[in-house]
Amino acid sequence: MALVNTQYEEILRDYNRRQIQNQRDQDARKARVYEKVPRILEIEEEQTTLYAQMARKRLLGDELEVSKIKNQMVALKEEKEVLLQNYGFTKDYMDMQYQCPKCKDTGYIDNKKCECFKRREIDLLYTQSNLKEILEKENFDTFSMDWYDEKEREQMTKIAKACMTMIADFGNRPYNLVFTGPAGVGKTFLTHCIAKALIDDCFSVIYLSAVEFFDLLSKQNFEEKELDLQYLLTCDLLIVDDLGTELSNSFTVSKLFYCLNERALRKKSMVISTNLSMADLKELYTERIMSRLISDFTIFKMDGSDIRIKKKRAMMQKTMRSES
Repeated sequence: MALVNTQYEEILRDYNRRQIQNQRDQDARKARVYEKVPRILEIEEEQTTLYAQMARKRLLGDELEVSKIKNQMVALKEEKEVLLQNYGFTKDYMDMQYQCPKCKDTGYIDNKKCECFKRREIDLLYTQSNLKEILEKENFDTFSMDWYDEKEREQMTKIAKACMTMIADFGNRPYNLVFTGPAGVGKTFLTHCIAKALIDDCFSVIYLSAVEFFDLLSKQNFEEKELDLQYLLTCDLLIVDDLGTELSNSFTVSKLFYCLNERALRKKSMVISTNLSMADLKELYTERIMSRLISDFTIFKMDGSDIRIKKKRAMMQKTMRSES
């Protein structure tokens, strides 16, 4: 799932193309205005002359003349706006138009990545992992309690409400969840629901299976500060699905603790799903990891029978009824 440098370079090239297109679009809009309202070109030429005059008067300390020029410029600005509106243009029609007004389509604000840049990077991760298609099918809009019996439904309702509370309050404080339970009870589906909701709210989310997570860590060290690895520490939410399915060894254990610890220090949220019980996890990982999970995470135990089997049976019954 890791992005390669060429993909980041492509994002930067796209911003450059966007800026060039913005300039072309602005030039085209100005040309339309000048053709329809020649007086506006005259106003802009007068404004340029006045700017130069004001600069000279300022250097000479002639504040009275500076004040007069300012009044002239205000009058010209108002005349220009009135003309634009009278001829069917908006006041800002001739201004540069940006897809992202925050960073003005540069991708950066004060040398820090704009949210739009982060979203592009995350979008590439999802595109590469094919998670986008999954999220279209598995989200809170398609989440159904009908597959649970009465006792299970009561339990899942509480868990779903806790997830919705997390989503509504996300960004105000870190949220860390662990979903445990047998296969097929909806753990992965629920993590998909959370991911979709937060992405829609413009939060950066990285979703990895445990195998992908540890495979990514095995290729490079955090100390190299590669962007893909840094995202594991800095994204708003990191989801690790099926913890315990990876080949566990001293390396995976140490890197898991490092990630848990670093994200806790950075106050970043994390969601983990696992088929293992807490007792099983204790056997697999160290006391330090278990201590971190117990102290920093809210643990939800999900019981029930395999929903995938129920869905398959329901589909078969539907097919049989349609054929009879």
